[in-house]
Amino acid sequence: MALPAALAPVATILAQAGGGSSGFSSGGGGGGGFSSSGGSGTGGGSLGAGGVVLILGFLLVLALVGLAQARARRQRAAARVARDERTRAAAAEAATDDEDFDADALAATARELFLAVQRAWDERDRDAMARLLGPDLLEEWRRRLDDFDGKRWHSRVQVTSTPEVRLVGLVNRAADADDRVVAFVSADIESWVAQPGGKKLYRDGADSPRMHLEQYWTLGKRGDAWILLSIEEEAEGRHHLASDLVATPEADPTLAGRTRTELAVAGAAGDASEIAQLTTITDDARAAALDLSLVDDRFSPDVLTVAVQEVVAAWIEAIDGADDALERRADAGAVATLLYGDDAARRIRTVVRGLRVQAVEIDGLDGAATPPTMSVVVRYAGAWYREDRDTQAVVAGSRERPTDRRERWTLALVDDAEVPWRLVAA
Repeated sequence: MALPAALAPVATILAQAGGGSSGFSSGGGGGGGFSSSGGSGTGGGSLGAGGVVLILGFLLVLALVGLAQARARRQRAAARVARDERTRAAAAEAATDDEDFDADALAATARELFLAVQRAWDERDRDAMARLLGPDLLEEWRRRLDDFDGKRWHSRVQVTSTPEVRLVGLVNRAADADDRVVAFVSADIESWVAQPGGKKLYRDGADSPRMHLEQYWTLGKRGDAWILLSIEEEAEGRHHLASDLVATPEADPTLAGRTRTELAVAGAAGDASEIAQLTTITDDARAAALDLSLVDDRFSPDVLTVAVQEVVAAWIEAIDGADDALERRADAGAVATLLYGDDAARRIRTVVRGLRVQAVEIDGLDGAATPPTMSVVVRYAGAWYREDRDTQAVVAGSRERPTDRRERWTLALVDDAEVPWRLVAA
């Protein structure tokens, strides 16, 4: 027996613009429900009192689950309304510095971009996509389109309602290229995969092309125009509701960490040989780092934590955006490990969303190395999963459920006033 739609497990929607070929089945089908079998006798058809009680209990559980899910949806909707109000207030302040942050104009732009992107995907218009998407996201979509073409499939999407837009994120930085806006977009669509001969494929578990789309869209600047940088499904992107709203470049919370690092670099002890002489031999790496920080503040756990947080922020940006910030902070091998794990062919990528660093624990210090290194255990929480870049199938982790993870990173002290600690192994 199929669950009612309101109670069915929430599935990641992959059939809209940008979605891969994973998760489709043939459409159509019969009336569903129960089917009869056997003859017309009376012996096997009676449920009995116990059976009736079991069915009533099952229906009661379904009803309670449905009520809980409906309440959770209402709470999330209310949270988005409240967040929209806060974001619009931040946009009003940002607009005094940059008129591109006018809230009404942003909402209209997000709606127009949503419709244009869906149309470009439906028409397989790669030139239009190149104008509407960031280059890294475009590369992922091209891979998925190539996969569809190889199967002789055509991923179709038609928007059937006026998209509703809530502004839920805003970052106004000094450089226009670093500005970001996040919009929650919801709309009714019809989406399917067309096969040769007119056969249609629908998302697994669906018997029609109709679906309701709810996504978080992150927009960035290309010149004077807003373009799409990344898409997150509703469960995957809820972290945006708690992210920092940065109305002015001076309010950027990362400035404090940069200032802390600048002060530490200004008081640096000297070259690697001098640092080696100052290093305490002890089994307690954190204690040794604290001792060393008294004469060279770059070894302070605070400074190292800032370095890790900057790597994590750059890692998140690199998932669907430019890799420049991550490459500035990590060696090529470490970048490849973070983005693709152990897949040398780079067909499987690691996707992270909304990571929050919970702790940075120093567990190794080698001051005699050239350059000196520190090993840390990084604990973070957020969405983490491994995804086939061609089909968008998840091969590890989860889009919908945040996870707590621990990873061991090694950072090396380098001669860079802005990035003194560089990730060399992950």
